[in-house]
Amino acid sequence: MKIELTKEQLRDLLALAYLGEWVANAYEKETKRFMLEKTQQKVYALAADNGCGDWIERDAKQKIFKPTAAMAKTLGPLVDIYDENVFWDFIAERLAERDLLAERGHDAVHEMSDEDYDAALQPHLDRWWDELDEHGLDRLAAPETAK
Repeated sequence: MKIELTKEQLRDLLALAYLGEWVANAYEKETKRFMLEKTQQKVYALAADNGCGDWIERDAKQKIFKPTAAMAKTLGPLVDIYDENVFWDFIAERLAERDLLAERGHDAVHEMSDEDYDAALQPHLDRWWDELDEHGLDRLAAPETAK
């Protein structure tokens, strides 16, 4: 298979390889990582050989291509934005799901169709988004433990 790319498209593909591998593996233990490294290395090698040396360098000791500090500095803010959004989405979703389960019960919730589940969850999501938008984490607290 042959794909022709402009230098700009190659840089975009390089960014996708970096970000995709990061999303897939950033929080995985070494033994459970998704096996994207071979494809990522192919993209990195192609980029290094085709004018993207400012973003990719060869680590001769490890015999791999790796991102330069310039690439990490450029793409790092995208990772930060992603993490920030996932954080807030995750909190709102989990708290809304918890509240729906408390309101309707485990069995009733698990018997719902996807459409009914989404409709039942939405008021809880709306409430949590209002809370988080207005107060952030300020009013979320774990209960005190008995001593």
